[in-house]
Amino acid sequence: MKNSLRNSKCRAINFFKKLICFLLFGMIVLPLSSQEVHFSMYNTSPLLVNPANTGNFDGSWRLTGNYRNQWSALSTPFSTFSAGFDKGFFLLNQDFAAGVYALYDETGSLGISYTKIYASLNYTLHFLANQVRLGVQVGYATGGPGSGQTSPDQWNPATGQFDPTLPTGEIALEKASYPDINAGGIWRRSFGKFTPELGFALSHLNRPNYSFFGANEKLGLKQTFHASIRTDLNDQVFVVPS
Repeated sequence: MKNSLRNSKCRAINFFKKLICFLLFGMIVLPLSSQEVHFSMYNTSPLLVNPANTGNFDGSWRLTGNYRNQWSALSTPFSTFSAGFDKGFFLLNQDFAAGVYALYDETGSLGISYTKIYASLNYTLHFLANQVRLGVQVGYATGGPGSGQTSPDQWNPATGQFDPTLPTGEIALEKASYPDINAGGIWRRSFGKFTPELGFALSHLNRPNYSFFGANEKLGLKQTFHASIRTDLNDQVFVVPS
């Protein structure tokens, strides 16, 4: 019995050593150089924040949806839609969760839009009162300028408007399509009435080429840190600052 406990503690210590090294490497070596779609109420789009959030809820399954409208003073505002579904399950007595996530983003009158679809898988480790979630997300994105985009030499003086059917000497813009890979982890543990949760995610691990000019433009690696602490006020009420 003592040997079993000693082995469990050794495995836990080794795991935390590897986790700490991974987090330090991500914070020190990897640059933050991308700007991306986000929602103000980020807690309502958990699969966008961190793949390890797949199945991270109380219940059998979860359905999420988001809509954001920005710069409404423009003739055509920026619009973003997203929807997700995830569900936990057990396989060979192991704690898993799977989910799907889709996002559509349109940059108003610029006519540039992107559609992204992801599938995510999470595995949860339980040991020594700790819960560690490890998630991965694989997706495909496609998008670029709309067919109605025009350049200055497509101005038609006869109609007083730009005409996309006129020839142009400008660079032809093409649609961009690329695979995308994200990964992340979450740690949680209960201390009486308090349950802290810490998460870290890395997006675009494969550094995909997203240029629609035919160039080689790598999508920057994105690092996401998030934290919360659930506090039980009584048996029926709790708050979760995050």
